[in-house]
Amino acid sequence: LLDFHYSDCWADPTYQDIPAAWYNEDGSVPSDQMLVEKVYSYTKESLEALVAAGAKPDFVQIGNEISYGMLWASNANKCHTSQSAEAKPWKRLYTLLAAASKAVREVTPEAKIIVHIERSEDANVTKEYYTRLVKHSVDFDIIGLSYYPFYHGHLNKLSTTLNSLEKAFPTKKVQIVETAYFYQHFTTDNKYDTQGTWAASPAGQTAFINDLIDELARHKNVTGLYYWFAEENGNGGASWSASKVVITNWLNRGLWDNASHKALPALMKMQDFLTKQAVTVGITPTFQAQDCQKIYNLKGELLKSIPTRGTIIKGRRKIIVAQ
Repeated sequence: LLDFHYSDCWADPTYQDIPAAWYNEDGSVPSDQMLVEKVYSYTKESLEALVAAGAKPDFVQIGNEISYGMLWASNANKCHTSQSAEAKPWKRLYTLLAAASKAVREVTPEAKIIVHIERSEDANVTKEYYTRLVKHSVDFDIIGLSYYPFYHGHLNKLSTTLNSLEKAFPTKKVQIVETAYFYQHFTTDNKYDTQGTWAASPAGQTAFINDLIDELARHKNVTGLYYWFAEENGNGGASWSASKVVITNWLNRGLWDNASHKALPALMKMQDFLTKQAVTVGITPTFQAQDCQKIYNLKGELLKSIPTRGTIIKGRRKIIVAQ
């Protein structure tokens, strides 16, 4: 999954600033048409470079957490579902997304396009957002959602949203393109305190991933799960050279312990999504008897028999089998 942020820093619901290099030479704000052209050319050139390097993506996410639009020159560019679907900020967003999608289809036509927002706790807002995109013929394949229980509430909220999306958009798959949980130091700036369900500990982090996967397995429209910033390793150190930290603030939601630098149990728990999920994400192939000599599991072990379910490696491809 290639995630375009279209900004000079991580893009999120509060930050969607235009890249500095996209401003006019005199420092003035580029017109909307110029931004459309920039999105198209940047997306196309980036994908062409990746294809040339043998790194063609399977999925392309056109914007990161663009719940309120992207490439803001001012607050006037922000989209809200309380506005008319024909309001200027929304028309601007449709056009920007169309430019990004056009580039993806031209360079990597096999790749699936993801549009990503973070309002997973609000089923009505999420449904309305994608209803507008579909109505205005925005070209995309997959609904991408962020889900952090400390921001979006317990799993029942996510479940309601997933049910709503499946009913409203039966041809669209859903992927949880961001999730994470604390393995220590649960911070005080979270909207929800979920420690009563999942402690801020390695065991609690693992339990959260297990419960999340169990919930996602109940929804046949969900085909992907990604952990956000697994390598974060933030423990307040001064820098990488001084204290071997990826970030200098305290953020303890990654999948490696910031003291021992060893992988946490939740890292391996993530792979359960591939075996518990009820849908076939990849290919359900027809196996011949001789195929079992060429099939491996995710540990790289040669399989002695033909599988009927699970994730396997065959011909250098990862395949999910659900026969």
